[in-house]
Amino acid sequence: MNKDSKEIKVPCSKLLKDYNTKHLRSISDMSVNEVFMSLSANGGIITKKCSACNNLISELIQKIGNFKPSSPMTVEEQTKLQNLQTLWLSQLNDLITAISVPIKPTYLRDTVTQRLKAKNSILVCQNIHLEWYLEQHQDSPLDPDKIADAIIEHDSWDWSQVPHLRRNSAYYITADIKDDQVTDSDGTLPKKQSRVKGKYDNILNAIEFIESFPATNDVETLDARLKNDIKIADEVLAWRERDADTYDYRQQFQMFLNRLQTLPDSAKQITFADIDEKAIKKLAKGKPTAKKKAKSQQTKKVCNASTGMSQAETSSMPLQTADGDGQAEPQKEVTPSYGGGAPEPIASETVTIPSRSELDRQSIAQQNHTELTSYLENIAIKSDYLKVNIREERNIGYIQKFANREDFREVFDTLKHHTVNERFVPARTVMQFIRNVANHNILDWGAPAPAQG
Repeated sequence: MNKDSKEIKVPCSKLLKDYNTKHLRSISDMSVNEVFMSLSANGGIITKKCSACNNLISELIQKIGNFKPSSPMTVEEQTKLQNLQTLWLSQLNDLITAISVPIKPTYLRDTVTQRLKAKNSILVCQNIHLEWYLEQHQDSPLDPDKIADAIIEHDSWDWSQVPHLRRNSAYYITADIKDDQVTDSDGTLPKKQSRVKGKYDNILNAIEFIESFPATNDVETLDARLKNDIKIADEVLAWRERDADTYDYRQQFQMFLNRLQTLPDSAKQITFADIDEKAIKKLAKGKPTAKKKAKSQQTKKVCNASTGMSQAETSSMPLQTADGDGQAEPQKEVTPSYGGGAPEPIASETVTIPSRSELDRQSIAQQNHTELTSYLENIAIKSDYLKVNIREERNIGYIQKFANREDFREVFDTLKHHTVNERFVPARTVMQFIRNVANHNILDWGAPAPAQG
């Protein structure tokens, strides 16, 4: 907060305060004061809904690398999948850019003025018109066409003489001190003025009767669509980890794709199977129902009860094999030797089971690389120089090394922070940062490359 800022009590009608507070909360999930402070600082706002969607997009992006079958894929279908993921990531990065830019509000008075002009009226709508209409139609939405008709109906009236509603409430606004002061013509002490004389008009005109934030129209549904796709991505991961009924993954994978709501139309053209009602029923039939799961659990309990062992004890019993007569024979265990005259254990091949992180390392690196290149392609639209740079052979190598880092998410966030809101993308700085990170572990944005020794 600016050191010259303070909380200002701005008198207003309770009716206006209730309407504007509720409306701003519904379209931005922000308070009146939060909206004013953002408008003062940025000339626009990034709504809380936009910020929430930004977090959801980032979460979804991190899951896209594992949005794929675990069964072997042909080279052709791997290429199709990679193209689909690239298009999807590009769409999500475009969304991040769109919701990260401060948005100028559309005011209801401006929309009504446009309606008046369309109705061949030269009148200009002001907040007093809206205040009057709101009081007269408290149970109805503020429809711009109906407001314009009402103003035309009273076009002969001198609206400058219409008083404001009684000030029986107040907004509490954090603003610069100068916004709350009106000096005399000789520049001396602040002069107290009433609202009628315009003391708080600059604040009230900024916060009252905001109609919408145009670029966030889809945010009302975007968060739900993102949550849907995150849920599906988690289902895909669970599907990948289950034992397979079949290695033919195409129809099941296509059903997951068909449920996505943030996939761009270009990616929807990439398909792996045709899905009809018969296929849906077949796939649904193979899924374990809650009833089957309960029955399976009950069977396990009965078996364990008959042996007098717990499930953990049962699972730890030695495996048995059938002998020549078909009878179960306990599996022989080899006791390791610790010296003395004990026999040496039978030599066996040691099988090293890699950890999950090792198994996923290549997949994560590929996901990071796809996400990074998609983002660079997106911002390169603003810079021909960068467009050429990211395709140079040596820079392709640096980009790959950047994507392979364990701290990729942190260094990638630094890159996005310094480029997402830039009108002019500093191409040289972008590539210098990538090279510094990849080759010299220099993580500061704008830091010079080390001198060649």
